[in-house]
Amino acid sequence: MGQPNRAPDERTPDGDTPVAPAPKVRVPRSKRKFGISLYHAWCKRCSICGAFCPTEALINDELGTPLVVDEDKCNGCLQCMHRCPDFCVEVYEKTPVIAHNGTNQGGGTDDDG
Repeated sequence: MGQPNRAPDERTPDGDTPVAPAPKVRVPRSKRKFGISLYHAWCKRCSICGAFCPTEALINDELGTPLVVDEDKCNGCLQCMHRCPDFCVEVYEKTPVIAHNGTNQGGGTDDDG
């Protein structure tokens, strides 16, 4: 009689053959890029964030103010963000924006944790 109800994206354009969803590929952390945002208005300049940064992407000046020295060094370990008592540090993943034609259209953010 009839075929089981399926969402339109589960079929090919001809409408007959089911299509398996594309597998999600997890990019290794070493290949991923991260960014760091600082909320200086909340910071009490305790220097904890810079002290725990293993790559020195984030350091503190002589007054304790956090400074992003080289965002490309950030490995996304989140130590600075988790240790900050004032929630001044945010680490986010940068992901390329892929156009429908498959070309890279620049950067964006992704909060997939």
